[in-house]
Amino acid sequence: MAACYLTWAPYFVSSHMEKWIFIAHLLSVIILPPAALVTLWNVWVTFRTQTGWRASPSRFWSIAVCASSLTIFYVAVMFHLAGVSVAF
Repeated sequence: MAACYLTWAPYFVSSHMEKWIFIAHLLSVIILPPAALVTLWNVWVTFRTQTGWRASPSRFWSIAVCASSLTIFYVAVMFHLAGVSVAF
């Protein structure tokens, strides 16, 4: 099995970029979990307050937004995009 190394990677991610990567990681920890909770709360409120057949589009939309927010949060956690380390 041959290993493939990227020799050009250090030129794109240098020491002057580390602070910006750290800030992006920190912002992802601050923003993504509350965003997921807000969308879950939105689904709960939509299902509690809206009734009848006219509520179907708003229910569908709140579920779609919640699913996309939870997917982004899941991907960020699984691929270590959200965190406070600068190990890249």
